[in-house]
Amino acid sequence: GGTEKTQSYASAGYFDQDGTTIATTFKRYNGSFSLNSKVNDKITFKMGVNGSTSTQLSTLGSAAYGSPVSSSFFLQPWFSPYNSDGTLRYGDDEFPNGAQFNPVAIANFEKQSAVQTEFRGYVTGEYQILPSLKFTSNYGAEYFDINEYQYWSPFYGDGYDDQGDGFAVSTRIFDWTWTNQLNYRLKFTHDIYVDLLGGTEAYSLTNNLMEAGAKNFPMTSRLIYLA
Repeated sequence: GGTEKTQSYASAGYFDQDGTTIATTFKRYNGSFSLNSKVNDKITFKMGVNGSTSTQLSTLGSAAYGSPVSSSFFLQPWFSPYNSDGTLRYGDDEFPNGAQFNPVAIANFEKQSAVQTEFRGYVTGEYQILPSLKFTSNYGAEYFDINEYQYWSPFYGDGYDDQGDGFAVSTRIFDWTWTNQLNYRLKFTHDIYVDLLGGTEAYSLTNNLMEAGAKNFPMTSRLIYLA
């Protein structure tokens, strides 16, 4: 929408998908906004921003004992993931520790997640100094916040020998680029001209990474995070 001199655009989206195996999902929210404005015959202003946040739940790799993919190959089809009373089966003759695990129990006990939030934006200004001379300044930046976490339960599975295992990775990235350009067009005839371009560009990147891990978790399913 907008007017003859100013136009704007906005959008939003939502995506939700279940994976092809148990305990795998992906969910994302996103949005964007842009604005173009011709202030007068000499000055033009443009800006835009977009962002999204997503959450992904996953399982172990296909070769791991706790993977539902490997379970489909190596577990007998008549093995029941539940006891007769409806509770999860684990640690018995059919689903022992140190062998192919009960994938339903692993999906309930363990957690593997990745949450990512990102923003990108830019601001551009143009100033027509003379009919043949134009100055342009553009600033663009982006920010990423990524949090990954893996928890193995002390009850059963790969975390059993260590009485639980947790590992977290936090990554934050921010970078920006600022470009300034001066463009001059020297005309000799209507069809013959030379464009002269000069400018500067500055760039900055900040990358922060933090990792933490722990073992010997309490024997409860309510305390699964490091802090």
